[in-house]
Amino acid sequence: MAGANQSTRQKMIGMMYLVLTAILALNVSKDILNAFVVMNEGLELSISHFEKKNALLYADFDGQKKLDQMKVTPYWVKAEQVRHLSNEVEDYIQKLKIKLISETEGVPKEVADTLPLAMVDKKDNYDVINTLMIGSSEDGSSGLSRELKDKINEYRESLYLIAENESKNLNIGLETSDTYTLEDGKIPWEMHNFYYTPLAASVAILSQIQNDIRSAEFEVVNTLYKSFTKEDFKFDTIAAKVMAPTNYVLLGEDYTSDVFVAAFSTTQNPDVFVGEFDSLNNLISIGDTLVVHRGMGKYRIKTEKEGFHEYAGVINMKTNNGTKSYPFKSDYIVARPSLVVSPDKMNVLYKGIDNPVSVSVPGIPSENLSVSINGGNTIRKTSNGKYNVKMSKRSPRNVEIAVNAKLPSGATRNMGSMKFRVKNLPKPYAKIGSIISSGAMRRVVLASMPGIVAEYSPDFAFNLKCKVTGFKMYTNYKGSVISFKSKNNRFTKEMKEVIEESRGRVKIYFESIKAEGNDGVTHDLGTIPIQIF
Repeated sequence: MAGANQSTRQKMIGMMYLVLTAILALNVSKDILNAFVVMNEGLELSISHFEKKNALLYADFDGQKKLDQMKVTPYWVKAEQVRHLSNEVEDYIQKLKIKLISETEGVPKEVADTLPLAMVDKKDNYDVINTLMIGSSEDGSSGLSRELKDKINEYRESLYLIAENESKNLNIGLETSDTYTLEDGKIPWEMHNFYYTPLAASVAILSQIQNDIRSAEFEVVNTLYKSFTKEDFKFDTIAAKVMAPTNYVLLGEDYTSDVFVAAFSTTQNPDVFVGEFDSLNNLISIGDTLVVHRGMGKYRIKTEKEGFHEYAGVINMKTNNGTKSYPFKSDYIVARPSLVVSPDKMNVLYKGIDNPVSVSVPGIPSENLSVSINGGNTIRKTSNGKYNVKMSKRSPRNVEIAVNAKLPSGATRNMGSMKFRVKNLPKPYAKIGSIISSGAMRRVVLASMPGIVAEYSPDFAFNLKCKVTGFKMYTNYKGSVISFKSKNNRFTKEMKEVIEESRGRVKIYFESIKAEGNDGVTHDLGTIPIQIF
């Protein structure tokens, strides 16, 4: 992890990374892979958070440079070096993630670039990761993991050199040292992170490194910033700020934002105006004068038109040397209410099983959504944005999932509904060994098998099991046709004895095979003739 002053969220993400990586050595189940997907999503949010923090810090740097160019410029140049190095390494890792997804999933890089990890089918594949990241070497030196390690080391050392005298106060992290265990001894960093590591875990590891890079970037730039502001008067960093709860607004709702001067005393309110500016940032006309409370101007406007909207203004603050003006600009997007409901498996809902679906409304938190389904069916929330739909046996052929949303104003709005087709589960097929419809098999092999199994087609999206409830077997045995009946999926003792004692090429028929699906429906799976020899 990079930096000692981490938030609770950062520490939790780091713990998840260590725990899940350790679990990989024991078992790579679907739940573990999904856990890596969730962890990666959390890391991506954390990366975005750091990028926003860093952007604000660089903006403050720019503001300080304008106030005192001679003093600030040397530190500003170093901060820009850190920005360039960080973007360069982070961009390299992002391209590496795209490459891993592209070659593992077998899709173009343009598709991989926009494909969420949750939608990747081959999350458990590690062969491509081994080939690309480890290569043919035993220590990973011939793979891309060595190149990645070298870039991380070069980046870390560059940051310490840039920080110079302040480097002793830094805790950048980004360590790539080898690990040691009692069982295996020394394990190279490359092998520890990417040797037989599934795609989902590899992407999460790379996201963790990206997160550590943005954290290290903030650590160094913030240290540089503090280097020249230790003895400064605090108001030297004054800059106009606009903050809004969201820039995505539903049509008919209010857009709200806070307009204020950063680090400004709450005991003296500035004047805040919204209006038009010319190319030289001179205020041409005043459209609105904002109400100011504790240094913050409250901007509110009724939205009446969809699309992208901009507004600008100026903050006038009284100082000992007269009034200083700080122009500001911001924007927001107005869109009609929209609804996204998608099944996680297929474009239909099936009776008798759990149907996972995702529900989201852009701009509305999932906890503010109320989701329902008609036709006597049930829908239950399992996690944020995730629901489970259970179809009743008497469900109509078409149903609708409706969504209501609680808006920031406290009002409830109908966001619409989406239609889904309802189907019974497909008919399974019977199988004896590898034989599905008919075939030949050695008698000793057939006699050693426990019985008949029933399965759904491999093309079916759900991984479900069927239960064979009974079947009959008949054959010509010692000149007579004999038959036996089983009340489950297993061969009876008599069946096995006949199979073992038959001589020559004899055809055995397994008929009236009955199987019950997950929806409780019983199917007749026909007959499987097998020639034994």
